[in-house]
Amino acid sequence: MSTATFTGLPDLEFDNRGYSYHQALEVEQKHRRSGEFICDLSYLDFIRAAGTEAVDFLHGQLTNDLHRLDEGYSQVSGYCNVKGRLLCICRIHHDQGDLLLQAHQSVTSHTLERLRKYVMRSAVELTIDEQIVSFGVVGRECSAELQKLIAILPTHKNECRSTRGLSVICHSAHAPLRYQIIGTVSLLQPLWQRLSQSLPVLGSWAWASLDIEQGLATVFSATSEQFVPQMLNLDIIGAVSFDKGCYPGQEIVARMHYLGKSKTRMILGKVNNSQHPPLPGDKVYAVGKEQSIGLVVNGMPGSNGYDVLATARLEHVGRNDLQLRNGGETPVRLGQLPYRLQDPEQKLA
Repeated sequence: MSTATFTGLPDLEFDNRGYSYHQALEVEQKHRRSGEFICDLSYLDFIRAAGTEAVDFLHGQLTNDLHRLDEGYSQVSGYCNVKGRLLCICRIHHDQGDLLLQAHQSVTSHTLERLRKYVMRSAVELTIDEQIVSFGVVGRECSAELQKLIAILPTHKNECRSTRGLSVICHSAHAPLRYQIIGTVSLLQPLWQRLSQSLPVLGSWAWASLDIEQGLATVFSATSEQFVPQMLNLDIIGAVSFDKGCYPGQEIVARMHYLGKSKTRMILGKVNNSQHPPLPGDKVYAVGKEQSIGLVVNGMPGSNGYDVLATARLEHVGRNDLQLRNGGETPVRLGQLPYRLQDPEQKLA
């Protein structure tokens, strides 16, 4: 179910990735620059894992350690095929005795189908919960208004608090402060209505732009099964455990970790004057080379162009000679990620 369905946002339009944006782009840019807004997150779907063996089952399927996920936190993890290529990236949290996995709507059906193949006799039931929706709250002033309505907010990155049937996840504890509110339509609708009466309302472009700035990848149907976790820096942000047991693709992921370093990493870049928006799966080239050396992971309109996450071979990242060829040769200027590419498993604030 779409967040836009319960929020009733006539000023929002949707792109071909399922992201929403404000019809008046000047309004969109103004409030994104201010860092104070609430936003639609209808591009997300939620898979519910119920049953006494739900944690153990997902622990054996995902890249992260589900046994270390307590009810006070959320966790980012990957789901790989047997070749170690990511089918999706999900965020997981406990919800009333179950687990909820959120991921981009273009990959959840395929992810659910693949997970169900491994259930066998495990006491776990997997469904897409169409009653669960979410929206985002960004900025200290907007967060203060949210706190007036639900009393207690989490204070640390990835912390999750549940109150009156709602789950609130802190995605960033520093500027821009941002929270995700998750629950049923009946619970979220009145909360959204009260907040939207006094706060700026934007689409999910604004939220996705912050993910890009913070170096957080999304896997779409166009890029599913294209990347091993290290290519998208999942090991750096703590979304891969190398101490747990087997999961699909674990041998390949572990071999890259223990026997050598990934030669391809995800970088943050800026694309100016592109004739076409950079889209997930677009090829990245090095100047003068005919063979691509990476792929666009995601891109969003920014000031004077587009902000992009893209994979690239590290040798070319050091030379700063990356470009797109979507209607012309467009340079990709390197930006600064909030973490270092050479240091795996960093503890990010």
